[in-house]
Amino acid sequence: MSGVLRFSRASLPVTPWKNGGGTTQEVASWPQGAGLDSFGWRVSIATIAAAGPFSVFAGVDRSITLLEGDGVRLFTHDGRIDHRLDTAQRPFAFSGDEAIDCTLLGGASNDFNVMTRRGQWRAEVRVLDGASAIDAAPHGVLLALRGAWRLNDEACGEGEGLQWADAAQAWQVMPDSADARLLAVRILPASPANATTGTTMKPVNEFPSADGLWTGIRLASDANAEGAIVVEQGAIRWAGARSALPAEFAGLAPHDGGGALVTPGLVDCHTHLVYGGQRANEFAMRLAGATYEEVAKAGGGIVSSVRATREADEDALFAQAAPRLEQLLADGVCAIEIKSGYGLSLEHERKQLHVARRLGEAYGVTVRTTFLGAHALPPEYAGRSGDYIDLVCNEMLPALAAEGLVDAVDVFCERIAFSLAETEQVFKAAKALGLPVKLHAEQLSDMGGAALAARYGALSCDHIEHLSAEGIEAMRRSGTVAVLLPGAYYTLRDTHLPPVDALRAAGVPMAVSTDHNPGTSPALSLLLMVNMACTLFRLTVPEALDGVTVHAARALGLQDSHGAIAPGMRANFVLWNVRDAAELAYWFGQQPVRTVVRQGRIAIGANA
Repeated sequence: MSGVLRFSRASLPVTPWKNGGGTTQEVASWPQGAGLDSFGWRVSIATIAAAGPFSVFAGVDRSITLLEGDGVRLFTHDGRIDHRLDTAQRPFAFSGDEAIDCTLLGGASNDFNVMTRRGQWRAEVRVLDGASAIDAAPHGVLLALRGAWRLNDEACGEGEGLQWADAAQAWQVMPDSADARLLAVRILPASPANATTGTTMKPVNEFPSADGLWTGIRLASDANAEGAIVVEQGAIRWAGARSALPAEFAGLAPHDGGGALVTPGLVDCHTHLVYGGQRANEFAMRLAGATYEEVAKAGGGIVSSVRATREADEDALFAQAAPRLEQLLADGVCAIEIKSGYGLSLEHERKQLHVARRLGEAYGVTVRTTFLGAHALPPEYAGRSGDYIDLVCNEMLPALAAEGLVDAVDVFCERIAFSLAETEQVFKAAKALGLPVKLHAEQLSDMGGAALAARYGALSCDHIEHLSAEGIEAMRRSGTVAVLLPGAYYTLRDTHLPPVDALRAAGVPMAVSTDHNPGTSPALSLLLMVNMACTLFRLTVPEALDGVTVHAARALGLQDSHGAIAPGMRANFVLWNVRDAAELAYWFGQQPVRTVVRQGRIAIGANA
């Protein structure tokens, strides 16, 4: 198969599954005629009629999109994946290495499946609802899900589509009706972390398994006694004092920690890791006395990074972000949030979020994406913030959510950014799509943003140097996490401390993060932020460590799987070359990591 070919769902051959649980219609694959163990990529439509396990495809990345029906629940028995595929036309990506089980949420469902051989190809799967330009790709599929479409010069009715292979094609697509939907798949050459960055980091599936019995360790929760951790299928089965270890685990494969202190894997819950360029010149401006607002008004600030990000293609952004991520991972980070917000258009916000997803896949780290389209006003919307927020709410957010690229939604609520009313408009749009919200709140002034965010059940309010007593009480009632960002405070030479004592007294959980960004916190060490949280903000060492583990996980909605060493949690933990937990805050400029277990594999350390 080469060139462009038409197809119709109704005429695709139907192949029953051997177990009788469903059928498959193959749309296209490459190379032509390749079997299930040799394809580079494969696109198909499946009817799932019965519960049962998915086939494991080692070294393959997968995407599934519900077309019709009640949907299915996809899960792993260790709890690392538990996803309800019950929203039509919203792609869900997962690794074919996973042993996925499937249960029906009602009757049979029809699903669109894309599989790509990792290291060879990668897929971009989108659902479009309006006129769009689709960049050239060497392989791909377009399928009219609803209504009729004009695809370049080709007319396609509902259920019809085009496929192409080994023939670079770009498309202008136009719907014939307002409710039309088009599924667009671009298959592109893979650019794994190794090839893009020049590092020697292995693919995550080549790291050795951490399954077995970990002894010779001291859990930070009780460092005076020898501890033990049991890892089974990438999850923590048991943890506690070795003296209390159940006999059933005594014969498991041994891992000797050599007396190391152990904490949960660190969680960096607020970063802007994907962007183009850098802004060292603004650092010099601030040293000369320029304020945050003055830098922004001079054409610097966020819009400077917007220009550089828009000019870079996806692979260039990946190449720039990958070494930043590697530095954070070397500090013991096992989960990270990555925001958009330097694209400020649908095309370029999508590009940032794609890169964030690719980073998670390439490095085997949990990445939570946050759509921050309301970060700044793009130059083309100068003086028209209302029009831009309408674009964010009515076009950008729905499209990116439909593509499965958004885990949460954030807004920069500040006098140099967006008002309370505009912030609430974005929050309403997010909630209508079932997405949690977060907020850059009260960094430069008290806007009342924290109280607004709390009304919408925000996961977190971040910065909060000017947080009021009313905001603290609202956050306490809603369970919203206060995310402290000492790197930005330090870089901006701020003097207005966040109200740590009042937050502590109210029982508001406090997280700590790098806020890595090119302008106000070019920090790439979460341990340094632990030190700063203690020295600048007067957190205790236990508070600061909770701030980069359990509370940081909660700020991302990951409290059931990350941030703690307990049965049922993912196996993410760090062995440190220190005697006491206080040393993790005390030393800076030192790298005390001995071993990192990430996603149930030994990613750093012995035999990694």
